[in-house]
Amino acid sequence: MSLDENSIRAWAKNWRRPRGNGRGRGVRRQELNKTKSEISTEILVSFAKKAIIRFPDLNFEDCTSPDYASVDRIDPLGGYELSNIEVVPMWFNAAKMQMSESELFERIKKIYERLIK
Repeated sequence: MSLDENSIRAWAKNWRRPRGNGRGRGVRRQELNKTKSEISTEILVSFAKKAIIRFPDLNFEDCTSPDYASVDRIDPLGGYELSNIEVVPMWFNAAKMQMSESELFERIKKIYERLIK
């Protein structure tokens, strides 16, 4: 992906928008929306640029792509604080779910070892 500052900035602004209509997941959704709004667009852009080094196919325009940029909470029970977020592709975020990154890599390693036998 070519680094397109405008695409990254548009993605970051879109991510910061509150989600939901006040119903559904209730208080937890409202808490997460509040912590999301406290993260500036500029900070998200800088996190995204760093993520491109780790995930070179990261996509900021096509939200149907598995490589679409996603903000992952490192600790899923925590909020969207600077020390608890990273920008990763959607496929990575979905695969990780409630696992830590090290648990995900351990599972991938086990699958790989079974495949090469």
